[in-house]
Amino acid sequence: MSTQQDKKLRIIIVGAGIAGLAAARALREDHEVHIFESSSFKTEIGAAIHTGPNASRILLKWGMDLERLESPNCRNIYEYHISGKLVSHRPVNTIDMFGAPWLLNHRISLHKELQYLATSDDPTLPGEPAKLHLSSKVVQVDGQAGVITLADGRTFEGDIIVGGDGIKSLLQHYVLGRPANAKPSGHSAYRLLIPFDRLRELDDQEINKSIEAPSLTMFVGQDRRVICYTCKYDGRDLLNIIAVVPDEGLFESSTESWSAKGSLADLAASFSEFPATARKILAQATECALYQLRDQDPLEVWHRNRVLIIGDAAHPMLPHLGQGGSQAIEDAEALAYVLKTTKGLDRLENIESALERVQTLRYYRATVSQERSRSQALGPRPGSQEEMLGKNTFEFTRFLYDYFGAEDWEQRVKEGRTGKQDDVPFGLPPQADAPASAADIKVTATSVSA
Repeated sequence: MSTQQDKKLRIIIVGAGIAGLAAARALREDHEVHIFESSSFKTEIGAAIHTGPNASRILLKWGMDLERLESPNCRNIYEYHISGKLVSHRPVNTIDMFGAPWLLNHRISLHKELQYLATSDDPTLPGEPAKLHLSSKVVQVDGQAGVITLADGRTFEGDIIVGGDGIKSLLQHYVLGRPANAKPSGHSAYRLLIPFDRLRELDDQEINKSIEAPSLTMFVGQDRRVICYTCKYDGRDLLNIIAVVPDEGLFESSTESWSAKGSLADLAASFSEFPATARKILAQATECALYQLRDQDPLEVWHRNRVLIIGDAAHPMLPHLGQGGSQAIEDAEALAYVLKTTKGLDRLENIESALERVQTLRYYRATVSQERSRSQALGPRPGSQEEMLGKNTFEFTRFLYDYFGAEDWEQRVKEGRTGKQDDVPFGLPPQADAPASAADIKVTATSVSA
């Protein structure tokens, strides 16, 4: 790698989720990093998230400790028809195929590991620990000056502001100059976690097969599906479940909130025609959450002035591909790489060019992942990059997982070795005109729709 960076930057990260903490870990090596998080971390979401080899390879490079994380490496994929027939069983070994594990993480475990990698003073980690500011809600951003304002009136200034603040992103609004257009997808998802102990008591051969080795199991109906995979938290083996239902088939109302409670009786009713194995698993739940899945077309731009958005703020994804967290980790690594190889970062025009280069490097992979995730349930949009990429599962899996970071990807782009189809547009979409008036330079939280 040719290192050209000649200035240590002060970088502000808004949001301490997967994207924000990943960015903090990547950037702490060379910069002063401050993370501002609106919550107190006392209500972390107990769910699961898997990271494919494309992301786990980066995490291992960053110093991720697999024993501390506890996450199993997926070894099997089972798919059942709604009739109960086993459609396919595919043994998986991504370490042999792609050189890195496919990790089935409890979300809290991954979040804590990223927080450790970003903020710990562990001497084996490079650079200075990022400073985490909790209960620090950002309510205004001035991207030209590089200033954020908190709810308590305090202001902080940085050379770059990174928006890892999710689908309702304040920074996204600033970058676009308008609210984004995330709409109900037409589907909602129940989320639940069940301890293995409860499942083993059933003494069901099909259920035991799914939990004997780390596995992903799918029960697929015409308009709904149940997806289960193993994970581990605090020494306990758990089965994470996402049960997707069309909104018109719900027996209760759903909202965007991840923490909204769902009804176990309504969950059972929604899957009453599914095979006995699936119904037995769902019946072991003692509580569940229900949230509405939102769909958003790819954004035309991710950066403006000193601001860059990453993760769900830049490319929110439906959960059907399981790449939301992995693509956010790719974003973070790419940002660090670009800043490390850019000179003259004491000038705004060079910062803007660097952020544009990040989007150029990341846009295609993130957008194709976003489109494929969407098409798993909704079908591809006409003319979408995912539609043009084609449906060959092996080709797409290789495209997704055979990724070795931004430096390698940049070289592959130059050499035409990206795995893309010849007829897939590789460049960025036309950018929307940015707001030009002085009044548009600042965006406040009150202007972001709830």
